[in-house]
Amino acid sequence: MARPVIGSFTLFDSISATTTARMPPDSVSIPETAQSILLEVVGASTPNYTLDFQGKTHASGTFTNVDYIQTWQAGVATFSNSQLTVNDTTRRFYVVPVVAPFMQAVATRTGGNLTIHGSFSSQPWSQWLPTLSTGALATTTASPGASEVIAVQANISSSTRATLATPTAGTKARIVSVILMADHATVTEVEVYFDTGANITSDGAKAIFMAQTDTDSGESGGWNPSIVFPDGAGPVGAVNDVISVRVSADGTGTDIVAHYREE
Repeated sequence: MARPVIGSFTLFDSISATTTARMPPDSVSIPETAQSILLEVVGASTPNYTLDFQGKTHASGTFTNVDYIQTWQAGVATFSNSQLTVNDTTRRFYVVPVVAPFMQAVATRTGGNLTIHGSFSSQPWSQWLPTLSTGALATTTASPGASEVIAVQANISSSTRATLATPTAGTKARIVSVILMADHATVTEVEVYFDTGANITSDGAKAIFMAQTDTDSGESGGWNPSIVFPDGAGPVGAVNDVISVRVSADGTGTDIVAHYREE
């Protein structure tokens, strides 16, 4: 997937003071075809900064915080215009989806150093986010090389682990959604996890979803929980990890439907 870069700039170069800077700097013109900005943010020397990305539509207007979204970090897929905090040395990337006529970044320092590099793209912001979708269940590939969405269904009524799905050899299963529906009146815990551990606590890092179900409790007449992840950002197992399920008490059946992709 092409992400044409049509210009780049350095906004802050290891600054060590509270600083407000035009974005891009005055020495860099905004390309006419620019549709989005990718920002690379990294702190150093025990950094402690707050950071605001701001824009306005007219020279006489007032700067206000603009939307951004973090990318290339698992599990992050939500727009925000809140103030950022930079308090470690992790390199993070943010996409500003709209290039306003006037933009700036406000870095307020408590300690350390801060560097920000930026690039303009002639492509829409979504081109920077190969692992992001709108959250709707899609049937087209969210991540390069991933399969279409695969659906599995089963009824589970045993406290002994069972395999819900086995990915194709050499691939990983990435979860899109899990839906549970109780067919019993006993409060029961349902565990969904990767690999073949006896239960979800065998390896907490492989947990997918755990919830209670029954048919006669809760405000809507029962507990039938579900979870939906942004497509491409859900939990992913190791290569060849199966998807396992179990309930906490034998004989308390629960229907489960899960959607996943193979990567």
